[in-house]
Amino acid sequence: MQLENLKSTVMLLGLSAALVWGRAARAEDPNAILDLLEHKGLITHEEARQARKYYDQQQREAIVKSGKTKVASWIDQMKWYGDFRLRSDYQSFEADLNLPDRLRWRMRLRVGAEMKVQDWADIGFRLATGEASPGNAVSANTTFTSEFTKKPINVDLAYATIHPAVVEWMSVTGGKINPPVWAPPFNSPLTYDPDLTVEGAGENFAWALGDRGQYKVFLNGGQYVLAEFSGNSNDAYMFDQQAGFQARFAPLTITVAGGYYLTHNLQNVATNADLSCNTGNTITNGTYLGNFNDWYGVGELVWQIRPEPFLGTPAVLKFSGEYLKNVSSVFVNNPLGDATRGWTGQISFGDAARKGQWLVAYQYKQLEANSTLDAITDDDFSAGGTDRRGHVIKAAYNLLDWWQLGFTSYITGKIDAQRTGANAQPGVQGQTRLHVMADSMFRF
Repeated sequence: MQLENLKSTVMLLGLSAALVWGRAARAEDPNAILDLLEHKGLITHEEARQARKYYDQQQREAIVKSGKTKVASWIDQMKWYGDFRLRSDYQSFEADLNLPDRLRWRMRLRVGAEMKVQDWADIGFRLATGEASPGNAVSANTTFTSEFTKKPINVDLAYATIHPAVVEWMSVTGGKINPPVWAPPFNSPLTYDPDLTVEGAGENFAWALGDRGQYKVFLNGGQYVLAEFSGNSNDAYMFDQQAGFQARFAPLTITVAGGYYLTHNLQNVATNADLSCNTGNTITNGTYLGNFNDWYGVGELVWQIRPEPFLGTPAVLKFSGEYLKNVSSVFVNNPLGDATRGWTGQISFGDAARKGQWLVAYQYKQLEANSTLDAITDDDFSAGGTDRRGHVIKAAYNLLDWWQLGFTSYITGKIDAQRTGANAQPGVQGQTRLHVMADSMFRF
């Protein structure tokens, strides 16, 4: 089959697709069109075979030029992403604990992909380093140790998202997912560790309002599996519901949200099986004392001080804060006292997203012993977990778009001296612990 005939056949293929399927032709299998042309006697079987081969070659070349990766006819686009972080991690403990200072060299590698399988459906996954199975729920770091042993790779994200065009204000995600509720980018969050990926389902609803869409109302929900037991039906779950509002009044953007999360059958979970090193919650007979029922409010104000950069970074000032309260009676009426509140405030300036940009931030955080589920909260806030308060100082600078240097310091102390024993937060009241992390992050 001559090249010109091939081109003519492929052009006929494209024209037929356009006539039959219109704008949706790119998503259809061209084999059906070639079969129809062959059946009508417009092309021979050999011409159809050569046309398929030539069409596939043209598609591959077009994909290479566009930077997209084609995997199957029903996948519109696959986007790869990832990052690699080297970290120096130093801790100096309270003096009365008589513990030596600790220095660890660590790394984190994450590689993922997002696939648009339809205009209304996406599939994604991400792999990450971490500890060997079953791993650590709140960390993807792996420490340089154990005489050069190979480092494990775990499934960090695996999900499908449905967002129908007819209800563009809604999306539903299931699998191993990022927490679907909104929060400002705290250096040290109150409830969810930044590396935590929950397992279950999440729903997001958002409506734009105003003549310029300057207002937004949103509802978020999540249903997570905490533990599944083969010997009984008392599985443990967590449910999080949130409502929020955003308003943009240049140069200000204000976002506020409130919510409620609760756990179910948490008292059936052994604290040594929560797959994190965090501590702080009161336990009984090796299990959690009871379920958490937390109300919370969170907000952020973003002030674009001026459109021009300041010393190379966006002139953006952000104020953010959160307050939460566990109202579960088993914790409120605990004989050791009501330690069920947590709060934080943070201020930051700048943004480190592009070459030459930088940011600085300061946060104060107080998280009482039974204010929130210790297993899933930030593990970098000194010892990790609850019954801790103190300062977080952060700075970052982008050497290049893809290379960032970062520094974070946690200066914290134990809140309640009388809380000792199993699962208690280590430390000495009135003394501080220093945790410093220096990072070199590479994005790709």
